[in-house]
Amino acid sequence: LPAYEKKYNIKIELESYSVDESKNYASLVFIEKKLGKTLNKLPVIFVGDDIIGGKEDIKKQLPLLLEKYVKLGGCGKIDILTGEIKNVEIAQKLKLLPVVFAGVLDSINPCAFATLIFLITYLSMVMKKGRYEVMLSGLVFIIAVFLTYFLIGFGFFNVLKKLEKIYVFSKTMYFMVGCFTLFLSYWYFCDFLSIKKSGTIEKVNTALPIPIRWKIYDVITKFTTFKYILPAVFVIGVIITVLELFCTGQIYLPTIVYLVGLPEYRIKATFYLLLYCIIFVLPLIVIFLVFWYGIATDKIEGFFRKKILLIKLFTAIFLFLLGMLIFKITFFT
Repeated sequence: LPAYEKKYNIKIELESYSVDESKNYASLVFIEKKLGKTLNKLPVIFVGDDIIGGKEDIKKQLPLLLEKYVKLGGCGKIDILTGEIKNVEIAQKLKLLPVVFAGVLDSINPCAFATLIFLITYLSMVMKKGRYEVMLSGLVFIIAVFLTYFLIGFGFFNVLKKLEKIYVFSKTMYFMVGCFTLFLSYWYFCDFLSIKKSGTIEKVNTALPIPIRWKIYDVITKFTTFKYILPAVFVIGVIITVLELFCTGQIYLPTIVYLVGLPEYRIKATFYLLLYCIIFVLPLIVIFLVFWYGIATDKIEGFFRKKILLIKLFTAIFLFLLGMLIFKITFFT
């Protein structure tokens, strides 16, 4: 900037704001909307009524804009209305709700906690492990599930973020994931109608396939025979989390695609994924505490089975709304 000031014999006043702070990001979104150009690459620079986004574009276009405003006699500071920014901040917070709601629905999916119940039962009744050993095994299993689920999501998020730079690919991806999410919504609604009609959950479309279920039980029975049980349980948690992605990923992966489509979330993606994964393992922690206080685990399993009808209905509704949000990103950003 000093070189440009000298070249054009002007005074440049620069005000910089970190978008890591939500209020500054809200200001950025508001100014972009006000000037009619949104979703710019970071960093973003405003000169008068013009916007430049991305380091390379700033290097190329800034001299041209300075020449333009030198001829116009300069430009004033951009006026930011506090009330408008507050509205934008509220809107950004509301966009977080689908992530939280997705984490809740994903966490109460029977696929997510049935394995822990089986593991606890197998260790205590078949392997005759002591209460404290089962307690430590449960904790290690939950930690393994949390770390694996987070790393899968974080890796998937970063791959999609890089691929999104290819415009045609990103739009095609959003469209296909939107269609897939709506199909899942239809699938869950069919499950809701099937359970309501038959009163059983034996024949549902969205359940974990029987071959994968048997594979999970096989992994548990094999690895729990190892001499060092805690490392074995950690490996069990990692393998089972991957195997159960067929079931749990039905909500997790569309939610990650939704996050990728919201530029304001890219800055704090790690936090939102951590929040999702914490919510996801909460029922596992509850089941673990139920075992610790001596309550039969089949009672909590029975509770969730009784609520399965509502879970399927709410999941169908949520996936439909999430699909619509993904389509909105596809066609209107």
